[in-house]
Amino acid sequence: MTTLYLHIGISKTGTSFLQNFLFHNREKLLEKGYLYPISGTRLSCQNILTRYAHTQLVVALFKQLNHRGNLVDNLDIWETLKNEIKTAQPQNVIISTENFTAYPKCHNPDVIAQLKKCLEEYETKIVVYLRRQDDFLSSYYCQRMRNIGGGINAAEKTDINEFIREYKYQADYYSVLELWKNSFGIENIIVRAFEKEQMKKGSLLDDFFETLEFRYDVNEFRFIESINNSPSLKTIRTIALLEKNIQKLQFLNIFQKHDFSKL
Repeated sequence: MTTLYLHIGISKTGTSFLQNFLFHNREKLLEKGYLYPISGTRLSCQNILTRYAHTQLVVALFKQLNHRGNLVDNLDIWETLKNEIKTAQPQNVIISTENFTAYPKCHNPDVIAQLKKCLEEYETKIVVYLRRQDDFLSSYYCQRMRNIGGGINAAEKTDINEFIREYKYQADYYSVLELWKNSFGIENIIVRAFEKEQMKKGSLLDDFFETLEFRYDVNEFRFIESINNSPSLKTIRTIALLEKNIQKLQFLNIFQKHDFSKL
C-alpha cells in the first residue's frame, strides 16, 4: 500500500520553503519513490508563497458542506489527485498545505472525517510541526499585518490582543491534534518541534526528510533561498509609526498650499 504523508503545517514553520523545495525537485523525488503531486496546487497563482501548496484540496473539502452544513459528494480535484498517483505508482506521496490547520472550517470533525475517507486507499501519516505559541502568534501577526491591504500601516489599527483572540484557535495544539487523532489514530500522527536545537542537524529539510524516512544526497537537489520571512514585531510597529507621521506631513503640505481663510 502506498504511504501518503500529509503535511498539515502549522503556519510559520517553514511550510512555504518546504513546498517550494518539493515542487522544484519533483522529478528527482519521484526517482527516489516520492511523488509531490501537481494536483491540488495553484500554479497559475501569482503569490509564490501559496503557488506550490495543495490549497485546492482543502477548498474542495469546504465545498462538501451545503447550505445546511451537510456533506455532499463533489470531490473532482481529489479524483484527479488519485489518478495522478495511480499513473505515477510511487511508494510514497507527499501532500503539503498549512491550510488544513489554518482555515477555521478545517477545525471540524466532519471535514477531517471526509478527508480520511478521501485517503482510505493509502496508509496516511499526518506530519505537523509545532512552534512555541508566543513565537508562532508573534510571527503570524507580523505576516498578516505585512499583507493586509497592501499597506503595513494597518498594523496600528489591529491590536495584537485582538489578533490573538481571533487566531488563538490555531495555537491550541491539543484541540487541533485531537481532531486528527480521532480520525487517523494517534499512531499515525507525527509531531515535530519547530526548534533548531531539536531538528536533525539543525535543519528543517533534514528533519522533514528524516520524518519521511527519505535518504538523500544534498548534491542531487536544487535548493532555493528561504522565503516568507516575516519582519519582526518591532519592525512592523516602527514602519507603522513612520507611515503615520509621513501621512501627517503630507496633509500639512497640502494645507499650506491652499488658502482656507475664505471657507
